[in-house]
Amino acid sequence: MTMIGFAAALMRRADGGADASAIADAIIAAWQEIDGALSPIIGQRAVAALYLRGVALIGHDYPWLSGTHEDMATLQDREAMRSALAQQPGPEAAAGGGAALQAFFELLAGLIGLGLTQRLLGPILENLERSPTRNI
Repeated sequence: MTMIGFAAALMRRADGGADASAIADAIIAAWQEIDGALSPIIGQRAVAALYLRGVALIGHDYPWLSGTHEDMATLQDREAMRSALAQQPGPEAAAGGGAALQAFFELLAGLIGLGLTQRLLGPILENLERSPTRNI
């Protein structure tokens, strides 16, 4: 399993007819789970720092995602993130959200190793893949 699974799960949502708002909700739910899984281990500020670094790394491809979180110290303020995602077309929101998750995964794996990263974040991918892909 790699973080590419996150991007693929999000693109399946877009291909299945989910609009940007529904995709944004799924991405925010994934970040909430990531924050919940990692904050007790590395702290909220470290989780936010990894997120911000990941967004900086993908900022040239998704500039609409870059400027919304410059002063964020934790992932607790998710409304700016959700708003930035929801304003994009569904496939673009899925691609940007997937890229941010992938960058985060790669940064975390570089710090704690691939195996531990997969164990910590694997259930989050499973939740994203199991949840509905169509708007109701």
